[in-house]
Amino acid sequence: MSARERDHLASRLRLKRAKTRGLPSKEYNLARHIGAGPDYTLDFSRVGRPPETLGDRHRMMDERSLFMHREMAGMIRRKPELFNHARETLARWSDNLKPCMPAALKEWQTILDTKTVDEVLNLICRDDEEGQRLRQSSPFFILPQKRRAAIFKQFELLTRHA
Repeated sequence: MSARERDHLASRLRLKRAKTRGLPSKEYNLARHIGAGPDYTLDFSRVGRPPETLGDRHRMMDERSLFMHREMAGMIRRKPELFNHARETLARWSDNLKPCMPAALKEWQTILDTKTVDEVLNLICRDDEEGQRLRQSSPFFILPQKRRAAIFKQFELLTRHA
């Protein structure tokens, strides 16, 4: 995990800077496992205990989805031709679901047809209800499987150890 990724994950999950001396080992080990430096620990007031309710699980899934979409947006900004994968995915879904294409896919078709690449990337990276709703039906699947699995594992560990 790069320093930038670590810092982003730290900020999203409200990791706090702290001295490693005196930290409970559970917090320290978890922070180290997700790639944080030795001066990070989890702020348990934000994360709380393991998700026991459906709402808690959905919140963690939304955080994970936002993290992955921000990473994909960075990939597309570095390599703009990756944006076409979203168009191809949406076309494939549309072909498979004709004649009854869901409203969410129609909305994505409109977004991809009418907005610039930067506008779309800003939209999928928004940390609000609209961004969250759109990410639930997002055609952006460009993360390498290995990286995607690593992110899932990181977030699973957070839910288990929080």
